[in-house]
Amino acid sequence: MECELRGKRILITGAAGFIGSRLVKQLLDLDAEVFAILEKGSILTRIEPILANPRLHLIHCSLTDKNTLSVQRQKWGEIDLVAHLGLKPANGHNYYEQSMDEITMNLLPTMNLIGTLGESIRGICFASSTSIYGCPTHLPVSEKDLPAPISSYGATKLAIENYLSTYGRMNNVPVTILRYSTVYGPGEFGHRAIPNFLHSIANRQPIHIYGDGSEIRDYVYIDDVVRATILALAKRPELVLNIGSGQGYTVRQVAQKIISLCSTDVECRFVPNGRQSIDFTCDISAAREILSYNPQTNLEEGLKQEIEYYNEQTRTSLLKGKNQDTDVPKEYRWRWLRRLFSYSTCKDVTDRLLALLIIVVLSPLLVLIALGIMFGSRESPVFSQERVGKNGSRFVAYKFRTMYANGDDSKYREYIKKYVLENAPYRVDNNGNGVYKVDDSQITGIGAILRKTNLDELPQLVNVLRGEMSFIGPRPDIPYAVAMYKDWHRKRLDTKPGITGLWQVCGRKSLPFEEMVRLDIDYIKRQSLVLDTKILIKTIGTILKCDGS
Repeated sequence: MECELRGKRILITGAAGFIGSRLVKQLLDLDAEVFAILEKGSILTRIEPILANPRLHLIHCSLTDKNTLSVQRQKWGEIDLVAHLGLKPANGHNYYEQSMDEITMNLLPTMNLIGTLGESIRGICFASSTSIYGCPTHLPVSEKDLPAPISSYGATKLAIENYLSTYGRMNNVPVTILRYSTVYGPGEFGHRAIPNFLHSIANRQPIHIYGDGSEIRDYVYIDDVVRATILALAKRPELVLNIGSGQGYTVRQVAQKIISLCSTDVECRFVPNGRQSIDFTCDISAAREILSYNPQTNLEEGLKQEIEYYNEQTRTSLLKGKNQDTDVPKEYRWRWLRRLFSYSTCKDVTDRLLALLIIVVLSPLLVLIALGIMFGSRESPVFSQERVGKNGSRFVAYKFRTMYANGDDSKYREYIKKYVLENAPYRVDNNGNGVYKVDDSQITGIGAILRKTNLDELPQLVNVLRGEMSFIGPRPDIPYAVAMYKDWHRKRLDTKPGITGLWQVCGRKSLPFEEMVRLDIDYIKRQSLVLDTKILIKTIGTILKCDGS
């Protein structure tokens, strides 16, 4: 049936993405004419090897801009088929904000697209998601089961399904809805589970799994999903079809299989998240019958392919992209050089060199403080505590000891619970009333001075030197606090934690928890060497004022 696509003019949204890039390549191999819509800021790494193909036409256009889209439409000429894969992730902090993002960035752009398609369209294939089923009451889930989304993402996917289906019926255009399950494979986004597992193994760190690892998922390999999409474009059934493997694996099983394939002995650590466990496998019998769809890649083989890809990318991460092919646009030939001098690389090098310099310069002071603690309280001078770092990784953070050992932390745990779950102010409220106060009898004599001057933080320079922390970033939280986070709170874990950060210089003693998280997320979105310098200067001012905790 794929031969029916030869010579067809096919428009693809999300063409530079994980699935879209593979689809573009496969359609070009089938001699189709491909029109790839690329949103502003699209990274072309995945399609770079095929940019010189004369049957690939790049359309730099945002679907949110209806006027520009209409102008671009005149350049496309007649379009036979559309594969709509391009949806953006919402960035809202709550359901309302996420829903408004979904409507603005995904639903309305879809309406703009169908409003400019014209009369030549012979079929539309929409990449939906099994998330529209919500929390299933039985397994496997078939297309006959009623949708019940429990997220703004699922609700938006379902809304787009309905709008496209209605458009198809009104205009006699066959619309095929493919509900993908959990797609994995080489090139998937780094924030997802499998790449995170591989990253942990590569760094000899434990694999962190949220929950107890018993949640069941239907993992389907990328090439099987692309094959199903091509079959849908060729056959154009006016149906909703589940696309998965039809088999379920727990997250724990996937992690253990990866550990086995990598021949490593890293352990799995389970992080309580307080979320409802949702098991899912899908019935793919309809896709088998209608599309002749049959998954070809089992989980073990698919994981081998992804591991091989990850290892290759790791080995050539700096030099990959140094392409001398003159048919490739100039802006992509020197990408390796831009990576070498990227913000993250520069920040990491600067952090480590500065930390080493400060440790050397302040070494006499560090020794004096350590001796003062030892003689003043007869305690170990350094206090160590497990903290949560980037992407949920664990590490041991260091501080100078300011309190007597073996103190009761039950009051502090209760305060943290209120701080996170009830959005209580930090330490004191806006009127200066105490929300939580350390028992003065537990603070050592020299500890009070260290806390007031912030000198108790100096041992964290070792964490910076080891690459576990940065000078600037969200403060590393305690594991039992992270376990109480909502989903959007976890976005503050997307970068290295820091000794100081944006929220510390914006009212550290009174900000409620969610305001602190918003400032951390805002920093992650805007982080740059200029912003880091501003925060560092403000932090120095705070230290000189002795405005410590």
